[in-house]
Amino acid sequence: MKIGKAVRAVAQSGSAATLMGINVTAIVVLAFVISSSLAGLAGLLIAPITTASVFMGMTLALKAFSSAILGGLTSPRGCMLGGFLLGLMEALVGLWQAELREISIFMLIIVVLVVRPQGLLGQKIVEKV
Repeated sequence: MKIGKAVRAVAQSGSAATLMGINVTAIVVLAFVISSSLAGLAGLLIAPITTASVFMGMTLALKAFSSAILGGLTSPRGCMLGGFLLGLMEALVGLWQAELREISIFMLIIVVLVVRPQGLLGQKIVEKV
């Protein structure tokens, strides 16, 4: 079985994945190793351009989360669109008034959440009772 399908099966139901013959412990360890390796690589790449500290990725993480919220959590294309729009807005506001760069991003998030809570390309989740 392919690793991606095994990871998705374990994420959905560990007991069902075990019944299908997937070693759940090995898949969980593999997912942890891959994700922590990617996080370490990201830290290695970002450390030379920022000061190395415990909180060095906090601003980047907030911007990434904001772009996902802006585009819509249910749509990968929406997340990419949200990141593009945030980057464009940050660059344009930075040309006009550099101090307002960070504030403008979060103001945009608040406006989008008030107008369209599911994000720009997100789908409404309706539960019929």
